[in-house]
Amino acid sequence: MFGSVIKITGFFLIYIPNYRLFHGPFQVEGRIGGMIYFEDIKIGLIAVSADYPPTDAVKYSCFSEMIQLSAPNRNDVYDGLRLRN
Repeated sequence: MFGSVIKITGFFLIYIPNYRLFHGPFQVEGRIGGMIYFEDIKIGLIAVSADYPPTDAVKYSCFSEMIQLSAPNRNDVYDGLRLRN
């Protein structure tokens, strides 16, 4: 979204248990942003003001949770169907 490493500040995350929803505002490089994340379906959205000073133009980025497995190593056991730790 920014093309480089950035620092997020002022992040204020709240959790709404009835909807299994995380929501919160933040700032990044002087821009206003917000995030929502649905815990049950593991999908979220980040929106950030596209310009500084802020305008009505917004950049969006959807994301989802992914499990990243480590590479197999000599401690893994192969049972013919899958690797087990």
